[in-house]
Amino acid sequence: MSEGETILYDEPGRCGGIDSHSFHYRVTKLHGSLFLLVRHGAGDERIRLSLYGKQAEVLAGLDSNGRYWLLNAIFHAQSEARHEGEDKQATRYRQAFIDGRLRKRKERNGTAYKVWIEPKIIPREPVPPDSTIPQERKYC
Repeated sequence: MSEGETILYDEPGRCGGIDSHSFHYRVTKLHGSLFLLVRHGAGDERIRLSLYGKQAEVLAGLDSNGRYWLLNAIFHAQSEARHEGEDKQATRYRQAFIDGRLRKRKERNGTAYKVWIEPKIIPREPVPPDSTIPQERKYC
């Protein structure tokens, strides 16, 4: 947690048909924004919550179990979306490497590199002669 951050809800792991003891959720407030802090077996994560300013009302209207399972659903949806995005990006860079389109350039300070993907060049098909333009007639 950051300095000045206030814990609004502290929801430790529980069972509810699914064993979820390894996930501990906290909702905190810092400078008017709400954050979901998650502690699980792989470490700690921080997610900014954004429900158009209605976060506090929505969470206050739930009991502890309802709040826990809502926070659990938010965390898992965010986590799955992040992993899917990482996989797509890795596939994109892998294909660019295979195609020879991955480029790099050393930055001026000598320690960092700029890396980018060159766009694919799609070969154009030859344009057939336009039948509306009269062809030159050859006489024998």
